[in-house]
Amino acid sequence: FSSTESNPQVTEAGTYLITVTNELGCTSTDQLTLFPCEEQPSCEEPKVGTLMLVDANTDQDLIEITDGAVINLQLFSNPMNINAIPEDCPTTLVRSVRFFLEGPIDITKTESVAPYALGGDNSGNYNPITFPTGTYTLRTIAYSEKGTKGTAGTPVDISFIIVNEDPKPCADGT
Repeated sequence: FSSTESNPQVTEAGTYLITVTNELGCTSTDQLTLFPCEEQPSCEEPKVGTLMLVDANTDQDLIEITDGAVINLQLFSNPMNINAIPEDCPTTLVRSVRFFLEGPIDITKTESVAPYALGGDNSGNYNPITFPTGTYTLRTIAYSEKGTKGTAGTPVDISFIIVNEDPKPCADGT
């Protein structure tokens, strides 16, 4: 969906990236999730729901990263980034995310504008991170206000491994 109207109307539920540009050309971008009225979730605290591996060259989602994931650089090449997607709640509940990555590279970062990306972004254009092989631990904490202020949600902790190995053939030899 794209519009240049000053008051666009959206009729379909979904997650939208909204960029507003003023008469001087200054922009601000945020993410908004619209739910059908009968499906409004109730949320007790801000929380990261999904950690998504992103190709930083194409800005396309690759795979959801879960605890224990093995990411093969033969299948998903550097540079990449990781997007913390808020739990399925109105995004007004999550206004910032704090990242703590430990491993062959360490990154500590606060993002106060969606997409909430470990390596940051420029209006949805993900900044590149080149991940060396090794074991990583990532902690994300969502906050109800920008700049890690307000209510802190329950931390989401995962471990994952980056490898660079020839993919194993299928059981049938293909």
